[in-house]
Amino acid sequence: MRITPQTKLVIDAVTMACIQHWTNMASGEFSCLATVSDTLVVTDPLLLEQKCTGVSTDMDQGAIAKVLVEHDHPEKIRAFIHSHVEMPVYWSEQDEETIEALANETFLLSIVVNKKGAVRCRIDVFKPVRVTLDQLPFEVRVTDAELELWCQGEFNARVTEQAPAKFGYLQSRTDAFNGDWPGRVRRYPDDNWPLPDDWQEGDGT
Repeated sequence: MRITPQTKLVIDAVTMACIQHWTNMASGEFSCLATVSDTLVVTDPLLLEQKCTGVSTDMDQGAIAKVLVEHDHPEKIRAFIHSHVEMPVYWSEQDEETIEALANETFLLSIVVNKKGAVRCRIDVFKPVRVTLDQLPFEVRVTDAELELWCQGEFNARVTEQAPAKFGYLQSRTDAFNGDWPGRVRRYPDDNWPLPDDWQEGDGT
């Protein structure tokens, strides 16, 4: 994954709906974890045991350890999501402490929301150097993991991919002109040579 100031996050629509529901259900703050793909798609929200007040949220450390052991892909659990009730979305001192406590070998995505619908996102990279990118753009998108898996299976079963040839263009046009002119190799992309007036580039006739 390459992170730049133009990096854009994708939050699965079902995941965002869960976040919004839990935000509205909570009288105070709440927090959860979620999985994040290498292409920064947030899915699979995980609501763990926690103690919350109007100004804080404290996930049970045992519950965090358990989900990291039992999850099929624990390395993908790299999103920290929480609410600020009616307050503005910003990073409090407790938020900063939680982010540091959740440091990993790749990156951590943090999302803070409130009951008014405001959302703020950031990415923290911890190694080899400490980097934080805040106020990242995001979009909510419907994703279908089962469809992607089906498409992958169909592709794997029916498509055989080969390494590209050394020359990426037509190696000989002799047959197309019934041998009226000698075939030659065109070395892509710098070797330009003229075409007959009645046969334009890309024309299959």
